Amino acid sequence: MKLRIVLTSIIVLILSACSFGQKATKDSVSYLRKNGVYVECLGNSETLLSLNYERMLNAKSPGKLHYAVRAGIGTYKRRDEQDSARVVNFPFEAIFIYGRRKHFIEAGFGYTASFGKHFLDSAYSPPAHFERYNHIYVFRLGYRYTYDDFLLRVTPLYIYNPDFRNKTLFRGCISIGIAF
Repeated sequence: MKLRIVLTSIIVLILSACSFGQKATKDSVSYLRKNGVYVECLGNSETLLSLNYERMLNAKSPGKLHYAVRAGIGTYKRRDEQDSARVVNFPFEAIFIYGRRKHFIEAGFGYTASFGKHFLDSAYSPPAHFERYNHIYVFRLGYRYTYDDFLLRVTPLYIYNPDFRNKTLFRGCISIGIAF
């Protein structure tokens, strides 16, 4: 049931992105828009999916270097026999975007705050403590494709979790959404 809702949401976003808004002219410097809303899979929020809003700080700049900030929300339920509490994550990120027209390279540095219930996981030796508040730091370097109102991001992530034994993690994420 949840998978069906996720797939339906992604299809609606893609169809909306393809049919929403006005076309950019061929002689325009960039297809970047001031605002973007997208669904991110396995991104900064450490959840399967998160909903994000992005604001370009210099979208109409004639140069190749652009700046953006983003904020989002993601949630998941712990899958443990002892604890099934809901955890809510809030990713924040500063993004540098380099390129022209439709193809861009992007780099970002982010911070994600997680709020949940205190939890002691005895599966680890010694047991791992998860506090009500946890946080991670994220660095990304990847690719952005934007055309008209369609936005696609594919980026590998480096995640550093100081709250959980200084754990580091590498993984990829994909974002699909609309820009306006």
